[in-house]
Parts: sequence; structure tokens; C-alpha cells
Amino acid sequence: MKSIVRLNVAGAVLATTLALSGVSLSAMAASASAALPEFKPESGKFPVAFTSTSGAGTLETVKKETVKCTADKDQGEISGAKAVSNTTVTFTGCTGPLSSHCQTAGAKEGEIITKALKGKPVYINEAEKSVGLALEPQEGTEFVVFECVGIFGIKATLKVKGSVIGQIPAENAAKEKQLNEQRKTLEILFKQKAGIQEPTEYEEGGKKIPDFLETESKGAIAFGYEQSGEETTDTNTTTENVEL
Repeated sequence: MKSIVRLNVAGAVLATTLALSGVSLSAMAASASAALPEFKPESGKFPVAFTSTSGAGTLETVKKETVKCTADKDQGEISGAKAVSNTTVTFTGCTGPLSSHCQTAGAKEGEIITKALKGKPVYINEAEKSVGLALEPQEGTEFVVFECVGIFGIKATLKVKGSVIGQIPAENAAKEKQLNEQRKTLEILFKQKAGIQEPTEYEEGGKKIPDFLETESKGAIAFGYEQSGEETTDTNTTTENVEL
């Protein structure tokens, strides 16, 4: 009974302290949520459509199987303060294992198209406030599936699953400020080394969340799922000014 009384008294003291300071538990939670990176359209309205372009890109596994593409373009939408959705990436001029051209079923030769993707802005490092964009399949786990065809018609089918983080630096290559400013363009860097994405995790609520791709191949070249990294630099353009 005495312990219950002590707990009740302690609870009353805490509630009184919060009330006197003008702080509520819900306000504290809202403040923590607001501290996460978020999109702020100039109009205040969602969704905001975007497109993007990039130069050459590479997908590499830790065992050095590679797929190289000459360019890619994206389209999608910022659907909320902390959400990107209905996004697809189309890679062109793609070649891969077997010194072959690679493409998604039904696409043009050398054209690889991802599944529909979703994502969110994240802190790569909360203390340093370094920001990234985490992308993953909108449904299921498959990021992209494609086939590479070599000489004499030999084939390998590659499946990529998981998620990937692109870094959003405070300044772009032109030394223009990218964060905490209304703008229409955003440079996103996808970096990897020897099949390991840089980074392979982000931080949320004090926890480290793993975030990386894995690739498997069946057919003329066969291997189980291997950790993989993507290398490309995207320049995203929105239909209106957006602050991140």
C-alpha cells in the first residue's frame, strides 16, 4: 500500500511539474516527431510530383558481379511530410554479367525498370543532422528483376531485394545550399564500394536501422543473395519549391 501511495504521489508531482512548465506528454512526442527530417512544400499541399535524371550508374555485389548503366531517370511524388511514393526508376544502356545487355521483361533492350518504390527522408546521423533518402519496394521485397542475355542466347535472371539510402549533402556539386531552404532541385548521392552501400543504415529514435540491397542470379550465372551497392548521382526536380 505504501509503494502505491508513493507512486501516486510521484505521478502527481510529475504531472504538476509538466503543467507548471506548460509542457504536455503529447506536446513532447509531437516535438520529437517534428525533429525528424521532413518535406515542406511552399504551397503546404501534397502530393508534389518530381522527376530526376542521372549519369552512369553501377550495381555491384560483394563478390564483384556488376551491372552498369549509362543513365537513369525517375518519376514519383512526395506524398507527405515524411513520405515518397509511386516512384519508379528506369535505367538505360544497361550491361551486366556475360558481357550482355540487360533489361526488365517487356522493356526495351538495355532498359531496367524498378518496381514501384516508396521512401522517406531519414537521418544518417541524428547528432550531425546528416540527411538521406531511404527507398524500398512499395509492396513486397523485390526492388527490381531483370534478365541479362549473352552470346548464343545464354541468360541469367537477376533479382534485387531490400532497400537503399541516398545521401543528401548540405550543399550540391555547385556549392548551393540544399537543406532548410525552399528549392526545386535536390542532388542525391548513392555511393558504394565493393558492393557495400555507403551507408548501410540510418538512425531513428536513437536506433540504427539496417538498410541495404541484396542480389541473386539464376541461369548461366548463378549465386545466392549477396549484399550489393548502388552508385549513381540523381538530380531531382519537383513541380514546386520544397524545403527539406
